[in-house]
Amino acid sequence: MVDVLDNVICNSMCCQSVVCKLGWPSAIDPVCRQKGMCICIDVDGEACIPILMDDIKDKRDFDTNIHKCVLARGHQTCIVPPFLKGGAVCKGINKCLCLETRFACPCDEEVPCMFGICFVTCVEGHPKPFKFMPEGSKGPGLLVRAPTMTEKSSYAAGGAPAVGGEMERS
Repeated sequence: MVDVLDNVICNSMCCQSVVCKLGWPSAIDPVCRQKGMCICIDVDGEACIPILMDDIKDKRDFDTNIHKCVLARGHQTCIVPPFLKGGAVCKGINKCLCLETRFACPCDEEVPCMFGICFVTCVEGHPKPFKFMPEGSKGPGLLVRAPTMTEKSSYAAGGAPAVGGEMERS
């Protein structure tokens, strides 16, 4: 069941999609994650990382003999709004346990305009041509796979920040 639902869109509303991420230990590494940008605020943070667990390979440079859980780390900065040079107004990912919310305005290849609920995608569109009941792994509209995310964030060019165990950490 994990393979069937991993990286599948469970609901979507226009420029926002919620993706089911059931892999282990990525569901808890970290428990919470936020990476993205909205207008002029850039955020990159993570919280509740149980570094005491053997399954968590990236210990974030902490000594696990002393430190057992990273409660919070990251940054929030003010940036020049990318939309002033033709980039996105907002774009990013918020993750909590096995649910990853992706958003982008305007919609793009990584966060397309979609409408769906309960693992059924009814409409998929911009920047692609609009399509009712796009093909999923279990038939029309059922268990539609989420688009692949890029490794690095590029708000000006449209790349959404990736979240998960493979993500580059600063």
